[in-house]
Formats: sequence, C-alpha cells, structure tokens
Amino acid sequence: MEQMSEITIEPIELKNIEIWSQPNCMPCDMLKSILDNILKVPYTVKMIQDELNKEDFYKKFPGARTVPQIIIDGNHIGGFPEFQRMMRDGNLKQINVV
Repeated sequence: MEQMSEITIEPIELKNIEIWSQPNCMPCDMLKSILDNILKVPYTVKMIQDELNKEDFYKKFPGARTVPQIIIDGNHIGGFPEFQRMMRDGNLKQINVV
C-alpha cells in the first residue's frame, strides 16, 4: 500500500481579511477553520444578526445570496467556493495577499 506523504503548508501573509458571516453557517465555520488552523492568519468577522446588518450586507454585496462573503485587501473575492478555488489554483497571489 502506497504511503501518503504529509502535506506541509507554510503560513502566508494575508492582509485585511474581512468575512461577512452569520450564526450557524457551516461554510463560514469551515472558512474560519482554514484561516485559523491551516493558513494561520488573522481576520475580522462582520456578523449578520439583525435587519440593520442585513441591509448593510445587501448594499455591500448586491448580488450575493450566501454567506460567507470574503473581502481580502479591499477586493471582494466572493464566497467560500471562490476562496477554495483560489487556494486550490494558487491564485491568492494574483490579488497581492501572499
């Protein structure tokens, strides 16, 4: 049986990460876990808990219908699927976050 090698991910310097999240959101929790445990970078969470926050959310992200919504260095990159794709493809460098 072939032995799998251990994957090592070096900490990268992501700057000014803002996550718009809400309670009991599995993709939000998964994103925060990746940032905390794999990438080991700080971030700010904006919780959407009341109508005022929802109004702010829809003004900031008019086409968004899901959370989390992620902003890195002022660039809205989309939601969790877009973040996963960027990690997988190594595209975080394209928006100057590494």
